[in-house]
Amino acid sequence: GEIKENIEKSLELNPDDDIAYLVLSRWHYKVSALSGAARTFARIIYGGVPKASLKKAEDLLLQAIKIHDRVAHRYNLAKVYKRMDRREEAMEQLRLTLLLPVTFPEEVKDKEKARKKQQSWKLFPSKQSARDYNTSRVSTDAGQFQSTAPTFLEDGLNLFRLPELSTFSI
Repeated sequence: GEIKENIEKSLELNPDDDIAYLVLSRWHYKVSALSGAARTFARIIYGGVPKASLKKAEDLLLQAIKIHDRVAHRYNLAKVYKRMDRREEAMEQLRLTLLLPVTFPEEVKDKEKARKKQQSWKLFPSKQSARDYNTSRVSTDAGQFQSTAPTFLEDGLNLFRLPELSTFSI
């Protein structure tokens, strides 16, 4: 709660700080995704988990965009929409992310991640289809087996599954 309170105080002092809106939206995004076990742990250690929502994360990012349209804001809004199962809006935000100029060094990585997500989200519109794709496959070709082993890339608390091919001979 202390991080959230400090960001909110910062916004009271400077309501035009688009980066503070971004940071607060990230807080809502991450806290809203905490698992039941993590919430229980936080309740025991800290006495509870503050309220957070994807809707609030969305609203904060839209406010940040009104102030200054940046790569970081659009990229994070795409992730929020993806978690809200608003795929088309998420894809549009990724498209906009790639059109905007980089305004600070971290956005170079955001643009790179946006490109990768744009491709993976086209291939796998839902987590279920990614799971279906990643079941093990075996093909025989000149005595070799190919196995599609799942590889997880974690971005915040959002997991995406991508195929990683490993080839071995018997």
